[in-house]
Amino acid sequence: MRRLFLAVVLTAAAMSFSACTPSNIQVQTEEAPSEMEEQSSTEEALQETEEPETEAVTFAEGEVPTGVNGGPGLLPTTTADQSDLPPDKRNTSAEEAQEIVSVYCVDSTGVFQQMDVVEEITADTLMERLIINGVLSEDTEIVNFTDNGDGTAVLELSELSPVYTKAKEEQVLACITDTYTENLGLTQLEIKAGGKDYGSFEFTDEYDRT
Repeated sequence: MRRLFLAVVLTAAAMSFSACTPSNIQVQTEEAPSEMEEQSSTEEALQETEEPETEAVTFAEGEVPTGVNGGPGLLPTTTADQSDLPPDKRNTSAEEAQEIVSVYCVDSTGVFQQMDVVEEITADTLMERLIINGVLSEDTEIVNFTDNGDGTAVLELSELSPVYTKAKEEQVLACITDTYTENLGLTQLEIKAGGKDYGSFEFTDEYDRT
């Protein structure tokens, strides 16, 4: 009986000891929050170091200067100064202001009117047109021009040499007189050339083409 009692006591003690032994079972847990935060910070740092894309810049209409060929991006242009160039070398299409003049010329049919343009109507520019249109020789120069202020003027030339050699002296004088009186608003023009006084003349259509 005593042995049986001891056996029961020992059995109960063993069971109690086994119940108190800690379990060796390990439970897998999710990744620690600190590690997740560290990984997220690393990804953000990599994104910040990447070079940002360049955004396209657009301009509202009228902000960008327009060049001579149209289209944006060209610098504004200005008209070139041609005042130092000889008259026959100037680009007349680029002149901002031009005056229309009547130039009277002569050929085998008589005196006729030719329309032309000058930058400014003066005695010099009218003589230039008479030379260019083949009325007077290229060697012709104005020695003096005097506007008397009463509708009359005196024009003195270095010579009186017509380009059309068959032109009569009266026809050449008519070309000069009609050109100057009509464009300068004169009533009478006295003409001198090569030391000779040819007299005073008024606008005439006597030698016009017939």
